[in-house]
Amino acid sequence: MRVPSAVLAQRTVFRRASLTSTGRTAAMVTGRTGDQGPTIIVTASVAAPLSLHARDHAAVDHWIDRLDSTDAWFEDVHGSREWRAAMTRRLAHEALDELVSA
Repeated sequence: MRVPSAVLAQRTVFRRASLTSTGRTAAMVTGRTGDQGPTIIVTASVAAPLSLHARDHAAVDHWIDRLDSTDAWFEDVHGSREWRAAMTRRLAHEALDELVSA
């Protein structure tokens, strides 16, 4: 597998949440900088990874709000839909803050 050196040089972030400190990951957000600005990727709390080019917090909120009106969120013993959405929102905001602070 080849990864372009420009991609390897991009800043990255990683955030995760679970109901217990050593429990199964219930919400996970990664992110990276790039030519189009910060990219936020949501996994663990949804069925398939979702990504967003987010330049500001309003874009993140709009994106999460749109997901709230779908069946995108998992719900099981590791977290309710509402909790996963709230944690994903918090983690996405933290990730964006870190990516734009550099």
